[in-house]
Amino acid sequence: EARKHVLADSVRQLLHEQAVSEGRLRLQKEEAAKLHGRRQQLHSELSRLEAVRKQRDAEAAAEAAEAAAMKQALEEAHAAKVAAERAQKKGLIERYRTEKAEEQRAADAAAA
Repeated sequence: EARKHVLADSVRQLLHEQAVSEGRLRLQKEEAAKLHGRRQQLHSELSRLEAVRKQRDAEAAAEAAEAAAMKQALEEAHAAKVAAERAQKKGLIERYRTEKAEEQRAADAAAA
């Protein structure tokens, strides 16, 4: 009888240990499933953030290219303005010299 009692206690203890082990295993599996789900969620979020960053980088590059084109256009317009002003000044100087030369010729002709 005592032997049956000891055997029954041993069986109960083994069943209890098995239940505890199965519980731990179930919890580990649940935790692993949660971690897997979280990992997938984080990968999805990372992909979305990378797409947003890529779009922002493309927009920034487009803005930089547009700014560079505007700067170049302004520089070219300024250079054209400076060249036009020089040409106008040269024209005025040439006209002044021509008028002075004509006045001198007229004065020389009147004196002769």
